[in-house]
Amino acid sequence: MIEAEVFGDPVAMRLLAQEIAGRADIVGDAATGFTAALDGAEFEGGAADRLREAAVSERVRLADVAAELRDIATSMYADASAVETQNEDAKAAAAAAQEASQSP
Repeated sequence: MIEAEVFGDPVAMRLLAQEIAGRADIVGDAATGFTAALDGAEFEGGAADRLREAAVSERVRLADVAAELRDIATSMYADASAVETQNEDAKAAAAAAQEASQSP
């Protein structure tokens, strides 16, 4: 029997992509919660200005990290489809080779 070469596990890849996308949502929600908490507080003086500047910087950083995680998840979903196609092609080639080896 001729065995097909398997290139990966697309189901596991999709599950991991889903987990990464969920983490992106958590990070994005953290940025939103952070903004809401600071918007509801009153600060005065020089420390208040520094805090606001730092808060803007952190919100942007969190939004960037969430976007990067979403990009990774999207790429992984696409890669899972490619791996699935490669596996199907490999199985078809193995079946064809098996048939050819059994022909008289």
